[in-house]
Amino acid sequence: MADIEAFRTLLDRDITPAARPSARQAALALLDRSLARHPYALGTELTAADVDLWVALVPLDRDELSCASPRLGDYVRRLGDHPAFRNAIKTMYEAA
Repeated sequence: MADIEAFRTLLDRDITPAARPSARQAALALLDRSLARHPYALGTELTAADVDLWVALVPLDRDELSCASPRLGDYVRRLGDHPAFRNAIKTMYEAA
């Protein structure tokens, strides 16, 4: 659980529109390296950290995300295709 809290701190500090561009690029590079080793944010299992990361990455400019890492773009698409994410998105749009 401590890993998820530390991960959320990173996202809240460095992957936001208010973050300095250099801090965001450094955080995206760190995330890229992590996803090079494991399919999910904190390893081999889908966790709440993946939900948080996906929510943080989706609103980023596609060009910025692609320049930072094609792996991050693939991660966003892969999770978006996951049934749990797809159903959540569908439910959100139906409620709106």
